[in-house]
Amino acid sequence: MNQVIARTQVSYEVYVKDRSGRWEIHAHFTGAQKKQAEEEARSLEKMAHVSAVKVIREVYNHATNAADEYVIYETRQSGAKDKPQNAPKTAPTRPAPARAPASPRTGFPPGPKTGPDKGQNSQPG
Repeated sequence: MNQVIARTQVSYEVYVKDRSGRWEIHAHFTGAQKKQAEEEARSLEKMAHVSAVKVIREVYNHATNAADEYVIYETRQSGAKDKPQNAPKTAPTRPAPARAPASPRTGFPPGPKTGPDKGQNSQPG
């Protein structure tokens, strides 16, 4: 009788979000180093150039060659360091106009529509 035992491998990744808003991987830890990964994230939060931190638990399944990721720690207030605590309150800003969702294929919102449905003549003249 053949039995496949699902072997998994756990690891932890610490990500840092810089002031430009870009997430970058900072460190990688083994499954036995969860505590060290969380401690590293907490110490990174205190740095001036870091606007947010998160720790992701990755579970890799060797049998299926697939991985699942879970956020196990994330900075609560990612923008709190950017604003002084006694900053004067400003008038609320207008919300940005709604935009079409990005295309999963290109990552960009759809462009303007053209063709017969937009009033253009599709018959040769």
